[in-house]
Amino acid sequence: CQRAFASVMSSNLTFLQQLVAGDSWGLVSIPIIEEEPSTAIIFLAVMTSINLGLLNLVLTAIVDVANTAREADVQQKLMDKQAEF
Repeated sequence: CQRAFASVMSSNLTFLQQLVAGDSWGLVSIPIIEEEPSTAIIFLAVMTSINLGLLNLVLTAIVDVANTAREADVQQKLMDKQAEF
């Protein structure tokens, strides 16, 4: 744990490694939470915001693809109606 928080850069790297990659959660965060239980709120808030942000990105991609398919479908229907006349 000393190496993980030896400098500001090491702390940032450890925080990124744990919360974004989900790596070494039990090795670093659990001892910190056991030493100071109020830090659990910070870890939980960051984990929740990162998860919601990633879910938002995935949902945005899905909605964008669906919107593109809908526009293509509308154009195809318009072309089919024009071909009937």
